[in-house]
Amino acid sequence: MTNIAVPACLLALGLAIGPARAEPATPEGAKAIEQGYARYFGRTLLERAIVSIAPRGDDYVATLDLQKALELLDVPAKGLRAEAFALAMTPMAGGAWKVKADHWPAIALDMPTSSGHINGAIEARDFRFDQVYDPNRPDFLASALTLGGLDATAHIRDADAAAPAAIEVRQGAMAVATRATTAPGGAIDVALKQTSGEFAERVDMRGKAGPEAQDAGNLTYSYKTATMDVAIDGLHARAIDALWRWLAARGAADLAPADREELRAMLRDLAPVWDNFQLGATIQDISYDMALGHVGMKALTQTLRASGLTAHGDYGFGVKLDRLTVKSALLPSWISALTPASLDLDLNFAIAGLDEAARVAIDELDVGGKEPVSPATADRLRAILLAGAPKLSLAPGRFTTPTLDLAFEGELAIAKPAPAGHFKISADSLDRTLALLQTLGQDGAEMQGAMLGVTYLKGLATTGPDGRLVWLIAVGADGEVTVNGTPMPRGK
Repeated sequence: MTNIAVPACLLALGLAIGPARAEPATPEGAKAIEQGYARYFGRTLLERAIVSIAPRGDDYVATLDLQKALELLDVPAKGLRAEAFALAMTPMAGGAWKVKADHWPAIALDMPTSSGHINGAIEARDFRFDQVYDPNRPDFLASALTLGGLDATAHIRDADAAAPAAIEVRQGAMAVATRATTAPGGAIDVALKQTSGEFAERVDMRGKAGPEAQDAGNLTYSYKTATMDVAIDGLHARAIDALWRWLAARGAADLAPADREELRAMLRDLAPVWDNFQLGATIQDISYDMALGHVGMKALTQTLRASGLTAHGDYGFGVKLDRLTVKSALLPSWISALTPASLDLDLNFAIAGLDEAARVAIDELDVGGKEPVSPATADRLRAILLAGAPKLSLAPGRFTTPTLDLAFEGELAIAKPAPAGHFKISADSLDRTLALLQTLGQDGAEMQGAMLGVTYLKGLATTGPDGRLVWLIAVGADGEVTVNGTPMPRGK
């Protein structure tokens, strides 16, 4: 999935510029903006001229010198070259700002290695970033980032290799839209939508030179389109802002006892961090090719859900695979009949008392200590979480292969003395799977054993009104497991 770090970084830069005045830019105004950056990112970037602010007509231009930033990180100056990145910031009436950029810096790599040489480049096409910050509007921040495409290449020459290795990445058009809106209690709601066009990556690796030279591994990965939606409701932005500036002002210095208590107070203000977080991402027409074979997928969808550190926590993870295909000359022909074709899985975890656990953890936090909390506090936290009735739920889902269609659902309560729950699994039929295993079992004891296991499971099933085989599985707090009322043998 494509990266959201760039717009998030630009958003942070935009928020650091402070109140605006709708008048021509001045050196004094540039100094005031620099002070705003220093409160968020420290003075090192300014003192080393990695970040600079200068007036230009009605605008202020913020320049990030990536080359100097690389030098700060001790990257060899002659090995990696990067252009500067510039943002034009225009003050408007009422404390509002417009921020824009129309060029993404090119990056070039050219340096020796221990046994050869590597060179490469990263170039973006038709980059554009626009952001509007208006503190007088409920939707106070809106930004749009567009990219016509991105190309990245690297060529690695090694004295021991038969031929140079190559890595090539091609990213099609990309767009990222971000919006922030005020919410009750000084919080904000943030929404981000990202779309990406066709993506392709090719890796060509070579083995050692000589009579037995061979490809070490060539692969290509591609997809047609990708989308991602992120929503954060009730983000405690003021508390995050205050904590960030507090930490930036102190750097890595040891905290005095008074500072540690102040930090605990700020962490208390920060909880529950947010009310709800949701992420959904889909990639279409995935293809992965390598020497061993091919893996394809019509679509891959992932979802994440997470409440903050609230009284009633709710967390979820979902994944859907559509029309998965696996082909390889190294695999026997029958394996395709057992290869997963699709999957629809949605897990949810619920628990109460996370707000209480957060308060206890913060109150007992040993800042700078070898252990953040003492063993006694850790035991207390475990007791709070177990008392919160943690429960894992499996929403109705499906798993299919060319020979089998399984449906499943259920839940498991995680509590003392032992987990307890119930699950339902159904299958359209096991006859095709049994027939396949019976054919294969003629030549292998392992397949015969699998066939016996499937036959046993079929014997435990009941038949539902739709003709599907059904297994009702119950897990008791005493450790007993039953399938359709039949107790299962317990391990010793």
